[in-house]
Amino acid sequence: MSTTPAAPLRDPPAVRLLGGFQLWHGARDVVLPPAAQRLVARVALLRRHARAVLAGELWPDVGETRAHANLRTCLWQVRRACPGLLVQGGDVLTIGADVDVDVHRAQALALDVLRDAGAVPTDALLTNLHALELLPGWYEDWVLAERERDRQLRLHALELSAHELVRRGLPGAAMLAALAAVQLEPLRESAQRAVIEVHLSEGNVAEALDRYRSYRTTILAEVGLEPTLSLQQMLGVAAPGLVRPRPLERPLAPPNGHRAR
Repeated sequence: MSTTPAAPLRDPPAVRLLGGFQLWHGARDVVLPPAAQRLVARVALLRRHARAVLAGELWPDVGETRAHANLRTCLWQVRRACPGLLVQGGDVLTIGADVDVDVHRAQALALDVLRDAGAVPTDALLTNLHALELLPGWYEDWVLAERERDRQLRLHALELSAHELVRRGLPGAAMLAALAAVQLEPLRESAQRAVIEVHLSEGNVAEALDRYRSYRTTILAEVGLEPTLSLQQMLGVAAPGLVRPRPLERPLAPPNGHRAR
């Protein structure tokens, strides 16, 4: 079946997937049933998806006939509630070309930061200093995979943004980026390091030491590991005497079994 391109929407919809599912059409909050929300979210994440694959992903526990019937029902619900949101071309569904999807913008900015943080305008760096999770409370396999991909991308981008904002003399914004990275992954040392580096850039050694001690307590309790030597040494320079080599539990035996005199 052939289709003609959809005309540009006068008031295009906006789909929000970070922090939870929301759909707006102009000033109107569009409410969809849960299954229809998942259909919109899946197509929005990938931009285009085959209907046959969608039916199996969204309804894996029912037969093929029932899954396709469920898909048709959801499509009817979406078209009725928000015309132009999803466009069908043959056996493929796409998100409308004019539809704004927040995760697309956030990931595009993150990729720009990864390519060259120094080339990203400051205003752009300041627009994405948050730790909103992709579709929290959704636990389907496809959601978990997309969530982890998004989390890793934004973790790296937030850390780089923190370093770049410090370089530009904006420690307050840098701290927001670093803390967002920590919120996404509290046990990640590079995120904790970013927070510590911001404190040190402002001369707040005591706060840097407090952050280090808190992180050390947490990581010892959670996984039984010490922070890396490089992090310890960074703080040892800031506060000489903080980090000392651990004494050996017992003296090493002399070579060949001889006692030391």
